[in-house]
Amino acid sequence: TEELAQAAAGADEARWAWELARQGFRREEIDAATAAVQAAEAALAARLEAACLPDVEVISEFQLQVENALDLVGRDRVIFVDAGSNTPAPFELRPVAARQEFLHTSHALSPEAVLATYLRVTGTAPPAAWLLCGRGESFALGETLSADATTNLEAAWLELRRQVGAVSR
Repeated sequence: TEELAQAAAGADEARWAWELARQGFRREEIDAATAAVQAAEAALAARLEAACLPDVEVISEFQLQVENALDLVGRDRVIFVDAGSNTPAPFELRPVAARQEFLHTSHALSPEAVLATYLRVTGTAPPAAWLLCGRGESFALGETLSADATTNLEAAWLELRRQVGAVSR
């Protein structure tokens, strides 16, 4: 049977958190903004986990790290979930492949970098992987989920459910 792991990528959050830090925002302010994005992604993960689908494992991460490559061992298929401000509304679902990235840290990896780490560590091709990225409308500090972002989140949920429903039948 096919298996599916779902993880919140967090790569977009890391990029804009770095930009906020560069602009002089305090760590507490950046954490508050990141928490708003994470809440939306966590909502999808919680809904999927509550569905109790056979052969579906939900893995929620604040941000992807090199260790997440080992979470892919034995998987047939992986869907990374993220939110982005430049994502077409309501969401984008696209295949992702292993790609080396120069990183000054082992934190906040992209899904492509996690797949490249898997290839480097195991010496085998990573599982088929997709990125489901919901469009976020505003990532301003203290913002809550807008009506548009909520609509986009619901559309992303329906697509995620369709994707995992196809492999869990």
